[in-house]
Amino acid sequence: MTPDVKARLVRARVEMLTGERAALWRRASQTRDPELRRQLRRIDEEIADLWQLLREQRATVEANASRATIMRRARAHARLERELAERFPATG
Repeated sequence: MTPDVKARLVRARVEMLTGERAALWRRASQTRDPELRRQLRRIDEEIADLWQLLREQRATVEANASRATIMRRARAHARLERELAERFPATG
C-alpha cells in the first residue's frame, strides 16, 4: 500500500470516528451513561493515534525524499517567503 493510499484510508477512518464521536456527545449530553463516556475516551484515543500515525508517515516520506525533491521544496518555500515579504513588508 502506498503512503498516499494509507493516508487517505486513515483520514477516512478519522472522519468516520469524528462523526461517531459527535453522535455520542449528543447522546451523552442527555444522559449520564458511563459507557458513553468510555466510548468517547476510546474514540478520542483512536483519533489521536491515527493523527500521530499520519504525522509519522509524513515525516518518514519527507525524510526519505530525494535530494532533488528536498531542494525543490526548499526553493518553493524561499520563493513563497520572498513573495510574502514583497506583498506584506514588515513595518518597524
